[in-house]
Amino acid sequence: ESLAFESLAFESDAFESEAFESEAEPAALNKNPCIDDIAPKFSWYPINIPKAKNNPRDQNLFRNNLYRKGVPIKCLICGNDDQSLLKAAHLWEVSDIKNASKRTIEKFIKINSLEDLIDNESEHKNELFFKKYCLTNSGENGIWLCGTHHDMFDKNYYTFKTADGEMHVLRFPTIQQRDAFVKSLHGRIPKIPSVVFTKTTQAFIRMRNIPFSI
Repeated sequence: ESLAFESLAFESDAFESEAFESEAEPAALNKNPCIDDIAPKFSWYPINIPKAKNNPRDQNLFRNNLYRKGVPIKCLICGNDDQSLLKAAHLWEVSDIKNASKRTIEKFIKINSLEDLIDNESEHKNELFFKKYCLTNSGENGIWLCGTHHDMFDKNYYTFKTADGEMHVLRFPTIQQRDAFVKSLHGRIPKIPSVVFTKTTQAFIRMRNIPFSI
């Protein structure tokens, strides 16, 4: 059951960030020597086939694709722009893409006209693992979050609305944690910037939000 943002109380004295502490993931970003050579497709990238078949996540590629797309390099929730504390967060979760059926993946690509996200020059272009790999690591499937807010996002404490990319609070473990989180926003409702809220990004968010009916 989701909670309407307007109904949330502001009674907590401070945002208890220690309740959501998460180990930060270093973000290579522009320090990566290959950043200027990144292409929209993946043909240049030395994909590890056995690894990709087991797990479609390639975090370095994903971070670089986010950077190339121009997603603002700061936490979308709190605005923290310390690159050493930022994490590249997947909108359609990696585990869900990994476990998706062939029918689900092919339907997702077809109805959203996402054929361009698949490297058609690859010998693996028709294989399911490769399609999952391309979708998972697309810059269209991500945002930047600090470690704390990435951890909360992974736990589905909040999501982003499919219609406009506006943050939407879901269920927290306790009312106190929920209220502390809302108070930390100081009346703001974070939103994915319109310049990067493409129809493709919207499609990835739609898949994440299926369980929440948002």
